[in-house]
Amino acid sequence: MNIPKFVSDSLKFLDDECKKICDITDALDNSPTEKKIKIAEYKCCKYRYASISNIRSSLWHNYRCGKLFNLEYSHHLLMPFDEMLKKNEKSEGSGFLKENLEILKAISDETRLDILNILFREDSYVEKLACELSLTPATICYHLKKMELMGLVKCSRSQFYIIYSLNREIFEKPLYEFIRKNTNVPGNDEKYEKEVLSHFFKYGKLTQIPTQQKKREIVLREIAKQFEHGKIYSENEVNSIIHQYHEDHCTIRREMIGFGMMSREKENYWLTENEKDNNS
Repeated sequence: MNIPKFVSDSLKFLDDECKKICDITDALDNSPTEKKIKIAEYKCCKYRYASISNIRSSLWHNYRCGKLFNLEYSHHLLMPFDEMLKKNEKSEGSGFLKENLEILKAISDETRLDILNILFREDSYVEKLACELSLTPATICYHLKKMELMGLVKCSRSQFYIIYSLNREIFEKPLYEFIRKNTNVPGNDEKYEKEVLSHFFKYGKLTQIPTQQKKREIVLREIAKQFEHGKIYSENEVNSIIHQYHEDHCTIRREMIGFGMMSREKENYWLTENEKDNNS
């Protein structure tokens, strides 16, 4: 079949973009910690992959049917992925509102609200939810995947079942946090940092590790203040200090290295130069 150059070039471009996106999502899937940090980029990848797949199918279908396919309406999806990410970074304020809007859209469905109400009571799995709501497991899976993509629910494997639970951090937010504009940069707002610390620290203990990157960074910097700059710590010493705040010292230790707060060589740890001003 003699395919016009415009069609073949477009198909090749779309295939290349899909491969590029798959490489990114596969890398994040293999690194759960980094995936949590870059969850917004991960969601963007998933959305773009689905959109590009639809465009590719439409392009090929319309060509086979002898119809003229106009890609103008989807020019933003055909932008190279690297350029799109840079463009999204420049519009961080609007991205904040857009992400919250997607969360509100995700729960504006009667079936999803029924599922969330059950998960408010207890963690559950697909077959049990399907039985309680008199729906097919496929329908339940569809809605759970939508909500998992938006961070509303979390899943973990337990023997032969995938157990779903609420991401309670999102549901503990007051409604105004979803609708107000993020006009200030949280990292420069002392009041914001105090609110984050008061929310996640109770009686001197870290109640949970935040899923949002900025909040997690604030919490980790607070713990990093317990280390002296210029002093070398053994792994046991680091674990002991972190354990005063949270039992999962392994995750927090790795996260502090990932955020560039600490450096490590073999079994020795120390604060980086970046943390010198924060601890002074």
